[in-house]
Amino acid sequence: MYKKLSIIFLFLFAFTSCSGIGKSLIKSPDLSVTHISVSKLSLEEQDINLKLRIDNPNPYALPIRGFSYKFFINDSEFIDGYFNNKFDIKANDNSTIELKLSGNLLSFLKKLDISILKNIDYKIKGDIAILIGNLTFPYEYNGKLSIIIVF
Repeated sequence: MYKKLSIIFLFLFAFTSCSGIGKSLIKSPDLSVTHISVSKLSLEEQDINLKLRIDNPNPYALPIRGFSYKFFINDSEFIDGYFNNKFDIKANDNSTIELKLSGNLLSFLKKLDISILKNIDYKIKGDIAILIGNLTFPYEYNGKLSIIIVF
């Protein structure tokens, strides 16, 4: 089993030196947000917790080397970074990642219309990098976040 998988990866690696060929052999993984919460909220610092699901549509395991992310609120970039933990996603399976984002709302509030803070559109986008060759696959996920303001 492992020998057969190794041969497949060796074959794929041999053809991924040319990015176009590698991308035609490997289907792009899909990323979605399954849960979002705010664990810390003050004017100077916020912690946003995301639970991300990455689906592997390929008939073989996909070795992920990390992914970049940009988190937007109402089309304005709030936080960006890179998740650099390596992990594998089994064939035709998925993996769940918990990501904690920290930002500074005080500087960000200048860009937002306060009247729209009850229903916030968010977007996360970036590139998923895999360990086969030097391939990256773009992703983007959009959602809505409802906030209840209590005084």
